[in-house]
Amino acid sequence: MLEQVTAALQALAEVPERFGIVVAASAGWLIGGAVLVAVGGTAVWVWWRRRARAALAHRAVVDFIPAGTFDPSAEAIDRQAARIARVPEAAGWLPRRASGVRIRLVCTDSRLAYQLEAPERAAALLRLPSFAEVDIADAGTTGPQRAQRIRFEQVPPLPSADPAVEGDTEELNVVKEAQT
Repeated sequence: MLEQVTAALQALAEVPERFGIVVAASAGWLIGGAVLVAVGGTAVWVWWRRRARAALAHRAVVDFIPAGTFDPSAEAIDRQAARIARVPEAAGWLPRRASGVRIRLVCTDSRLAYQLEAPERAAALLRLPSFAEVDIADAGTTGPQRAQRIRFEQVPPLPSADPAVEGDTEELNVVKEAQT
């Protein structure tokens, strides 16, 4: 019996040695697998960031213009809030930063308007009528807005870091009149 216990202990003593041999023999495979996982993870991360950037470049903007007598009930406000909360689900599988809804209050010509900006995929959900006394209008703008450049006569423009701006044809030439 003592011999069997001794043999079992010797076999257990050889396990770490055998394990070390297996690890040493497969070290190349383990390192290759780790590198493959790292490269794959980086590729997925880059793809996800580009997907977010592309989704942010194409967004739908919808104007809600209320009438002067607009007075919604609490239930109607709750319905509209629930609809806005469903926009990320309607947008589909997008990064969280690209699936959000932006709400802007805009006043033009003494008229208050709400602008909702969301992913283009969820534009149909934004355009659904929710209030009886609110006009829904498509703002007609997608993507980032560029301000028009202003140039003064006899003043050279500042150099631009963006080469795409150099060929800009939508410029306003403002003439500074000299007062005599």
